[in-house]
Amino acid sequence: MTIKDTHIFSNTKIAIIGFLLILIPCIILIFLDYQAINKNKTTVRTNYEFTTDLIRDKIEQEVLKQEEKLSVGLNDLAAKLGSISNLKLWLTAAETNNPLIENSFILKQDGGIISNLISSQWNKNKIESSQVSKYALSDFTQAENIEFIEKDYTKAANIYTRSLNNANSKDSVLLINRIARCYFHNHDFDRAIKEYKHLLDFKSIDFTIASIPASVVALSQIAEVYNSTHQYGKRFIILLSLYDKLVDKPWDTNEEVYFYFLRSVSDEVQSNFEKYNFNNSLSRIFNNLKKKELNIYAQAHFNNTISKKVLQKIDFLLNNQIHDKTQLQHLQYQDNDSTLFIGYFFLHSLLQKSEPSVFGFQIKTGYILTNILPEIIKNIELGNNISPGIVNENDKLLYPNFKAGELHYITAKNFSQIFPSWKIVLFNREGKSLDQLIYKEKQQSFLLFGMTILVMLTGLIVIVITSRYEYKVSKMKSYFVSNVSHELKTPLSIIKMFSETLESGIVTDINKQHEFFSVIKRESERLTNLINHILDFSKIENRKKEFSFEAVNITQVVKNITDMYRLQLDVEGFMFEVKIPTKEIILNIDKDAVYQAILNLLTNAVKYSIEKKHISIELYETEKYISISITDNGIGIPKKELKNIFNNFYRVFSSKTIQIHGTGLGLTIAKYIIEEHGGSISVESKVNIGSKFTIKLPVIEKG
Repeated sequence: MTIKDTHIFSNTKIAIIGFLLILIPCIILIFLDYQAINKNKTTVRTNYEFTTDLIRDKIEQEVLKQEEKLSVGLNDLAAKLGSISNLKLWLTAAETNNPLIENSFILKQDGGIISNLISSQWNKNKIESSQVSKYALSDFTQAENIEFIEKDYTKAANIYTRSLNNANSKDSVLLINRIARCYFHNHDFDRAIKEYKHLLDFKSIDFTIASIPASVVALSQIAEVYNSTHQYGKRFIILLSLYDKLVDKPWDTNEEVYFYFLRSVSDEVQSNFEKYNFNNSLSRIFNNLKKKELNIYAQAHFNNTISKKVLQKIDFLLNNQIHDKTQLQHLQYQDNDSTLFIGYFFLHSLLQKSEPSVFGFQIKTGYILTNILPEIIKNIELGNNISPGIVNENDKLLYPNFKAGELHYITAKNFSQIFPSWKIVLFNREGKSLDQLIYKEKQQSFLLFGMTILVMLTGLIVIVITSRYEYKVSKMKSYFVSNVSHELKTPLSIIKMFSETLESGIVTDINKQHEFFSVIKRESERLTNLINHILDFSKIENRKKEFSFEAVNITQVVKNITDMYRLQLDVEGFMFEVKIPTKEIILNIDKDAVYQAILNLLTNAVKYSIEKKHISIELYETEKYISISITDNGIGIPKKELKNIFNNFYRVFSSKTIQIHGTGLGLTIAKYIIEEHGGSISVESKVNIGSKFTIKLPVIEKG
């Protein structure tokens, strides 16, 4: 083992001992911390469960509080029993005054239901007579015979008109309709329209003709008159008014005739919009009416479901006598993919003495998620990254609107009867479970321990690497000294040998003497270059090398190098190809330094071209740079060695390079010179194919 190897081993040994001395107390501290965290786990779980219970109870209390407010207004229902319209207004007011509810309804035990939009089967026992009262009956009967049997529509219309003198409001509706019909059959369309317009004065849906509101009959018949007279524009306007009437004040939706009217009028109005290009104002009106129509279908679906689902629950409670007269009831049911939550109060004999009824509503879950829950959360301390949430029966997160992967709930609690399929949960926004959160403290302890170990290992590795690097540099310097000694010794020996031969006088031939002098001169230049390399490297390493920049014709510099080297290359059997432009290319450079850099690359090309002796040098200009490339067909450089060849003292060792002497500084010096000139030097090489070194130097910007 060498002295240097012993030094490396000693440094490594000291580092390992220090590492172990710190490691042992760290392990003890980590173990104690781990035990303390385990004891804290139960306390943390209890705190989270308490927070979950608190949030759930506050939500339920707030919902019940707002629902109980509704019971105060139930006494007002008795005053609204006069008409369906009054009941609808009461339901609308109930929703307006309580943002928690929507789709409110009144349901009778026989299945009749009223919402603020529509009613269904509410007046099952209502029998509507098609005859007028006895005061106008004689004239009415006579006119009917003349209209339907004699078909004298003018005479019939006159008799119907005379009957109006003794008619009440409901009689008037029937008579005016008959009068208008007679004019229509008699093709007196203007008078027919005039009479139908009189029907529009009876705006209440209680004024009906064959269970159809008088105003609806009037508008539909006016539309038929315009159709008969081919006044399709006016027909469209009347149909739009009829559409408005149908969606604004629908009558009992159990009557199939209502939906027949709604569908047929809606389809015709829509087809006209698609057929003709109506103005934006009419388009907005139609779109608003279409939305109302969709709401009616949705309400009809809701009412139909309520009649079935809630009625079953009411019958069960009534039959088993387990209901309380004032107690608020809740139930939930599945409607397609949605779960609806319903609350209701028993009204008992409020609406009909023999038939218990209920006032009910759908709980607006969106209001809970966007108003009630956020307000409750504001006053609860949850800790970092902890959020409350609500999940449904499918474990889908309803609140908050949080996009994440799989969530591990820290804790979860079911709601009571109000929302039996919901759970209130606490979760970590990073998706961690309770165990993961508890273990987070352990992980932090282990992380601290790991970082300590990592720092110590890093120090140990740095010491080892530094020692090895010092050893490598030392070895390279030893090799450099040995190689330089050989490089210096070789030309000195040759110079000494040839000078002694000349001095002895043995060589008398003039040509031979000139040859000896040439050898002495060449070896002297070689020795000078070697010494200059060493001196330049010393200056570079100490950052003392200075450059003298001036405007220089780079074309002439390259030409001088090729002219100087051509004779030597010819003698050594090289094919030397030169591509240099004839024009001047002026650069701001240190001529001698750039000369040296190019010469270093050319010398290397010659040195490492052992078998294929072909070298080319090319100079070309681009917009921002001039490029000088030196290409050889030598032994090439392995790909893994390319990143190191510009390092100090570095030489590629192989069976082919072992006999080639050098200092390992030529490329280092060349790279430094070119980079100091604001340029770059790059290399492309393949083993046994050759190498191409390219110098790029910036051109002088033309002002």
